[in-house]
Amino acid sequence: METTTPHLKNQAGGMVGMADIFDRYILDLPAEMQYRQTELPVETEREMTAFLLRSPWLAGIQDTIQQNDQKFIPKEELLDQLLDNPDYDYGGAYLARGESMFGVDPASGTYHGFSRTPEGRFLKAPDHGTSWKEIFYNEMGFSPDTAKESPHPSMTRAEAARVLMQR
Repeated sequence: METTTPHLKNQAGGMVGMADIFDRYILDLPAEMQYRQTELPVETEREMTAFLLRSPWLAGIQDTIQQNDQKFIPKEELLDQLLDNPDYDYGGAYLARGESMFGVDPASGTYHGFSRTPEGRFLKAPDHGTSWKEIFYNEMGFSPDTAKESPHPSMTRAEAARVLMQR
């Protein structure tokens, strides 16, 4: 069963500021392509959890936290925190891609969740920190992380919005 998450709302339920080009892009998508959380059957959720607990993706996050914060978080606790975060549809990613639900980011070599299902439905909420990058890439054909148009090695969301609006 899937439930639709309202767009342009912050986690407290209040409206976020003015919609930018990325927000409007997502709002203009057909409903079946928009972000929503997927509720998995109990057995499928168990399978996903078992996979995630043994995945190099979770081990990488655990290692990064331990290196950066000098803090060890057991995998079970870390996974609970990640799955409780409403800005990514882990269930939808698992249903769509199974144990191939993560790719390797060529720039960093780390595992990263896909932004969309193979059918094109968004897995990242509009307020996810990197959902806008998928839209930019689809519209421009190159990543904002390696954009030559930016005075920085990586574009900000505002810079990327300006580039799209100037096309």
